[in-house]
Amino acid sequence: MMNQTNKIIIVLILVAIFYCLYCIFPPSTRFPSLSIQYTPSVEGFAPQTTNADMPLSQYMIMGAYNAPYNGTDMSGSQLEKVLMTGARFIDLEIRSKKNLPILTTSNDGGATTTSKNYVFLNDILSTLLTVGFSTVDNHLDPIFLHMRFAINDQDKASQVYCNVANNLFSTFGTNRLYSGPVNASTPLSMLQGKVILCIDITTAPDYKSTTTCSKPTDQVLGTMINIETRGSQWLTKDYTVVSGSAPTIVNEKDKCKIATENGMPPPLQLVLPPPPTDPKKDPYPKQKNPSPTDLNQFVVMCGCQTIPFMYYHTDTGNNELSFYNQMFGDLKTAFIPMCDAINYIKKNYKTVAGKQTANYPPP
Repeated sequence: MMNQTNKIIIVLILVAIFYCLYCIFPPSTRFPSLSIQYTPSVEGFAPQTTNADMPLSQYMIMGAYNAPYNGTDMSGSQLEKVLMTGARFIDLEIRSKKNLPILTTSNDGGATTTSKNYVFLNDILSTLLTVGFSTVDNHLDPIFLHMRFAINDQDKASQVYCNVANNLFSTFGTNRLYSGPVNASTPLSMLQGKVILCIDITTAPDYKSTTTCSKPTDQVLGTMINIETRGSQWLTKDYTVVSGSAPTIVNEKDKCKIATENGMPPPLQLVLPPPPTDPKKDPYPKQKNPSPTDLNQFVVMCGCQTIPFMYYHTDTGNNELSFYNQMFGDLKTAFIPMCDAINYIKKNYKTVAGKQTANYPPP
């Protein structure tokens, strides 16, 4: 029989083996989207900070495209990880199931689902509230909730809009939901601690026409939206369009306190991944995030403020997500003044483009 000493030795050996395995394969490596990415230390703008009084168009906003998606599944835990990086522009693809709003991903504007599951919008909103306005360091910052719709043909769009509105109101209430329109001139300080509702107008062109719902107590989405994308309020382009566009002259005024375009305040510009030309041959999971060189084109040359990254994509040799996260981490805010973003990208993008460096990701 094995004596007590031998049993203790075996237990100690097993503990040592498990410890070594834990060190080699830490828990963070089990999540495909954030396994090799740098998690920055992002702080929020205090309401009294003078920088927070600038108009919204003067900030580069940290964002995540299809935020609850980890490359295979939709989950609240993935959204939590994204929020912990500091991201405050949260993009969602909203579909429907028996008129109830659900979240999935698709590679062709909603017709074909690519995620293996779906989650209810209400559950994701709860995570957004509890983590985004409590757990994270920059919990005082506003959250821009960007909604793209792909409603099931068998469902009634007006009822889906009402259910989305009810979910939003029941989760955030009047204390969190910003009331009134938001535009390029809105001071960031006015939005602190609020949820700003953004809608892709091309995916829900009729959302304003739904003026009443089935119950008198139902909320109406058309009266809640603060700003529209893919329209005149927030100009929206695809990666490929901006990459091939002629540069806009972005001037640095007053020792780079204010960025202007041809002497005028810049418009709000959002850059999103392009739809695949052939969903079967070129699905979204094969797309890449913008490289540091792309960011130089988007931000420095064209003055785009918001480029939400796909956190479900790991880096290639161009250190795409690592550079993006590192920039917000180094500057310690999810709302970088555009002049600071321009200077940071101009200074650093060439040193990391196309090669792995010792600083990306940092130890």
